[in-house]
Amino acid sequence: MKVLLTLICFIGITTNVRSLRPRLFTTIPFSSSQTRLVSNLRSGGENILGYNASTIDAGSMSISELYEVLETTEDGLTSEQSGIRLEKYGKNVLTDTPPISILKLILEQFEDRLVQILLSVAVLSAIFSCIEVRHDTGNNPMWKSFVEPFVITAILFLNAIVGICQTKSAQGSLEALQKMQPSLATVLRDGIWQSNIDAEDVVPGDILELRVGDKIPADSRLLNLQSSSIQIDEGSLTGESVTVSKLPSEEGIVSPNLPIQDQRGMLYSGTVVTSGKGRALVVQTGMNTEIGKIQKGVTNAKEDTVKTPLGLKLDEFGNTLTQIIVFICFFVWIVSIPKMNDPSFASVWEGALYYAKVAVALGVAALPEGLPTVITLCLSLGTRRMAQRNVIVRKLPSVETLGCTSVICTDKTGTLTTNEMTVVSVLLLEKEKRNPIIKEHHVEGDSYAPVGVIDEIVQGEEVKMSPKGAVADIAAVSALCNDAMILGHDSDNQTSKKAFERIGEPTEAALCVLSEKLGGMLDHYQENTLPSVLASANVNEWRSTYERIATLEFNRDRKSMSILCQKADASGNRLLVKGAPNLLIERCTKIKYRDGTIVRLDAELRRKVGAKVSELANRPLRCLALAVKETSNLEPSLKRFKPSTEKRLTAHPLLRDPSKYRDIESSLTLVGVVGIKDPARPEVADSIKRCTEAGIRIMMITGDAKDTAISIARDVNIFSSKSGDADVKAFEGREFFQKSEEEQLAILKKDNIVFCRAEP
Repeated sequence: MKVLLTLICFIGITTNVRSLRPRLFTTIPFSSSQTRLVSNLRSGGENILGYNASTIDAGSMSISELYEVLETTEDGLTSEQSGIRLEKYGKNVLTDTPPISILKLILEQFEDRLVQILLSVAVLSAIFSCIEVRHDTGNNPMWKSFVEPFVITAILFLNAIVGICQTKSAQGSLEALQKMQPSLATVLRDGIWQSNIDAEDVVPGDILELRVGDKIPADSRLLNLQSSSIQIDEGSLTGESVTVSKLPSEEGIVSPNLPIQDQRGMLYSGTVVTSGKGRALVVQTGMNTEIGKIQKGVTNAKEDTVKTPLGLKLDEFGNTLTQIIVFICFFVWIVSIPKMNDPSFASVWEGALYYAKVAVALGVAALPEGLPTVITLCLSLGTRRMAQRNVIVRKLPSVETLGCTSVICTDKTGTLTTNEMTVVSVLLLEKEKRNPIIKEHHVEGDSYAPVGVIDEIVQGEEVKMSPKGAVADIAAVSALCNDAMILGHDSDNQTSKKAFERIGEPTEAALCVLSEKLGGMLDHYQENTLPSVLASANVNEWRSTYERIATLEFNRDRKSMSILCQKADASGNRLLVKGAPNLLIERCTKIKYRDGTIVRLDAELRRKVGAKVSELANRPLRCLALAVKETSNLEPSLKRFKPSTEKRLTAHPLLRDPSKYRDIESSLTLVGVVGIKDPARPEVADSIKRCTEAGIRIMMITGDAKDTAISIARDVNIFSSKSGDADVKAFEGREFFQKSEEEQLAILKKDNIVFCRAEP
């Protein structure tokens, strides 16, 4: 996605859409691995079984074919095999172009035409000064003859020093941003799981073990699960805020050449495991990974340097000024030829030298020698102001381009949005004039900060005053049916960290924040409460009050997760459930009013709930239904079940078999539905409105689905909130590339545009 952003920025300057066309690989449907072997050998395969690190489409191959192509087995590689492959395929690192040498940086500062003219004048002036010193018979100090060339040279070198310092500073900042790869990996070597393998030494054919929190070291194919499911945060590649569920073994096979977003069984380097546990087969490492391809694109983009408009104008000004000054100087010297025989000169050559110096002095006077320094100082001040806003400027002239910007290309996730999933809506069943209605309550907030008002729900009061009401149950399910946590960083001990950050899956973190906003467990909130206290006070109290007996992990078939828990002063267990509304509501037979009254979930109420959920989904929000199952409705063996050991827990006939989880999660009571989104940054909408008023067009590029992208575009004023879907210019990446060059140019020339489902 980042490469697409760079390429579209490039089109804005060169208007050459041809550079936007992706390189597509033609995939031939093979009937067997032997046919693939012949084809790969013809195309220059890298080993005898046809493995080609740059073109292998592992997502469309069976596990047995991958084992054969990679010359490995389910027992992994031996140390000897891994050493040979490490030597052959190289270390699993992202390579970059060598850093620019100081000499090259110095030379770059003298590429400006005006600077070159001044440098030429300084050299010429120094030559004339040397000749003058040799013929001077007076008592004038020698240094006075070199004042002029020295001053010009000093100005130029001061200008160069400022430029070099800025470039080196930016390089240091960029290097700090490039720490995308993990340092250690758990690898099966010599038949033994080794957890201290350097990620740089991972090679194709290795088998990895992945747990929650692990950063995946190389592009891999998921072999099997050690949990009911595995969730991956692919935001660094696709820009999507929601984690992705991956499928193991043959379940993960997809059609050839599908984009990253549709790869159900592939795990990509640099992405993070947010939940679950599994094992994967390494298929690509280093620069052959998807993140490596991004690195190649960035490296290539560095070579396509184009001068800024100010630089081009200065070059044009310098060329014109050079021609004028050369003509005037030459004209003055020609006009002065008759005076070169003046008796005051010892010879004609002395007169010629004198008037040559006069001509050069005239040229120096005509040159604005202070202009480069003034420009450098102005750009430096601009760079300093940009740095205060956390902007990295690699080269000083880049600051100037902001003044003549006509198109801004921007990512969505983390740029226009906070990249922090947030509950923005809560649905409750309430009574209005004795009629049941599904009422929506807006939730304030746009980050993991647990501060914000919920419409018509007073923080803390309702959970306390109505502990058996729907609001209290929503707070309980949000806090307990959850493995995430919000951490707070106090200002006196944090550096660049945010005040609040999550540990765990983004959606679960959003539920933790909702539970804090509902409050009710602790009266801790005051105006000056520290973030470390504010972050999880209520959630921690819920978790200390209720003991978790068992966890019914998320399953992609039933699309729900639940916990069996028991309150400290209660004698029976309670089941708390969260899941996809379309499946979870089907398993609900009752619904709880806000005041705690429980009624049967009849067809009319189901229709009302379904209509409201569809309305939230069309915005679009990610919806989660929350439900409970009280002790009286639980299976008899679970009502007061409390295992003394882990062994006894797994021995329970219902809890040890995941296929029975759907039966346990039946006859539920629906307590509410929440809508979650990655909200736009508060300041973005006004900034884009001002850009539009200034005549600047916006192109948003994201890996998200089309509906989500259009919704965010409306939130931040890229598209008008009144415009219909047919009136906006939104294209999927592949859809755009399939158009003709003329159509692409016509699309890019006007209006704000959204590119979605973009690939890295």
